Amino acid sequence: MEDQSKSAEGVQARRRLYFLVGAQRSGSTLLRLMLDHHPKVACLHEFNFALLAANPDNSSPDASTLKARLEQDRQFRYSGLSLDPDLTYGEQVNQFLEDWRQRDGSGKPNVGVTIHFRYDLARLLWPEACFIHLVRDPRDVAPSVINMGWAGTAWHATERWLEAEQEVDRYLGDLPANRFARVRFEDLVTHPERELTKLCTLLDIDYDPAMLSYPEDTSYPAPDVSAAQRWRGKMAPEDVRQVEAKAGDMLSKRGYQPSGEPSLEVSGLHQLRLDVKDRLGRLRFRMQRYGAGPVLGNAVASRLGMSDTSQRLEAKMQDEDQRNLR
Repeated sequence: MEDQSKSAEGVQARRRLYFLVGAQRSGSTLLRLMLDHHPKVACLHEFNFALLAANPDNSSPDASTLKARLEQDRQFRYSGLSLDPDLTYGEQVNQFLEDWRQRDGSGKPNVGVTIHFRYDLARLLWPEACFIHLVRDPRDVAPSVINMGWAGTAWHATERWLEAEQEVDRYLGDLPANRFARVRFEDLVTHPERELTKLCTLLDIDYDPAMLSYPEDTSYPAPDVSAAQRWRGKMAPEDVRQVEAKAGDMLSKRGYQPSGEPSLEVSGLHQLRLDVKDRLGRLRFRMQRYGAGPVLGNAVASRLGMSDTSQRLEAKMQDEDQRNLR
């Protein structure tokens, strides 16, 4: 990976590069819009596909493997970006950022993207980049994850939140204050100017009121205090107990207080029941969204090794995901 860190220096050498990180469904799109409306800041979509295309050990994939992985990724397929077969992996992901900057960044000096995975690889590729960590109460994150069809129980939905927070601590916990800032979603919607000012300080710029003008040209409403702790009036007590049991000490570590519901221990038969419920919930979601034909056809094609058919059906389902995306 030494060549990757060198080949990825182009973007950060010319401007301040930052990554917006945190668990999925934590409000990153809202914060991205706020940042992107600053006259000196661009926040350019989700960049997960570029990092997930690397090998699991963070080594560079060969050209054919990189091409195959990206072509199967929904985010890349809708990104408008193009592969250059003559570039190394490190050069290619850097070129992706440059292409986005030129197309959507309006020449702004501070450029960022959202990532939810592979923070260690991001640090390796761009060793001087800044990181903005957005965290949200997992009791609000879990229902959103379930609504996306990514989990069938609050227990399994919280696993995504927990893994993301653990990754932040493991790979970003040693960053100095001039390269790392954390903001809680609840604080962002309650005191947006204060929290955005903190992030502007990280990027060495002044706060600009334009950061809160995003409702004028997007479908997102102005910051809403009621978006904080919605779980209190909507979440079933059993689901609250599952989230708090799964989140464990990380809940209080991120500044969230327990609900007061009786503690829950998940093991043995209870774990098995949750696993079954999770699988059934995800299957039910897929059947409702995509229809039985694509879901069952994809399963059969995968089992029979019919990769072309499987990829075609998977692409069709990803198209449906894109139409439902918000």
